[in-house]
Amino acid sequence: MIRATYGHSLDLELDLPTDNIPDVLYWPCEEDAVETLLEYGITKGERKHIHLSKTIANAMEAGHVRILRPTILEVDTVRAIAEGHTIWRAGKTVFRCEVMPPEFLYKVDSDDPIIQEMVAVWEEE
Repeated sequence: MIRATYGHSLDLELDLPTDNIPDVLYWPCEEDAVETLLEYGITKGERKHIHLSKTIANAMEAGHVRILRPTILEVDTVRAIAEGHTIWRAGKTVFRCEVMPPEFLYKVDSDDPIIQEMVAVWEEE
């Protein structure tokens, strides 16, 4: 049996858990989109859900698929959930939501040690 839990572009009704959500999650983006995202939030666009990552490293890896040097936004999930936003656990390191308003978003500094380490590895490749 094949089970799709990420739901990129298919309409799937999944009964994903909403418990044990980390206090913060991360989302990769282009540097030039940060100002807009911090003003308007993250929307799903043409996809079915927004995918958030458990760690900065996970978000860097996810973003690096399409962005040479992703910028990482931190999501305050404690506040988002407290204010009624649902976040689903789609895997060990992947979480989903439908929208993430700007008041729960913060830019992770590019000098963060995890970001610096990953960028250094990519530059060696």
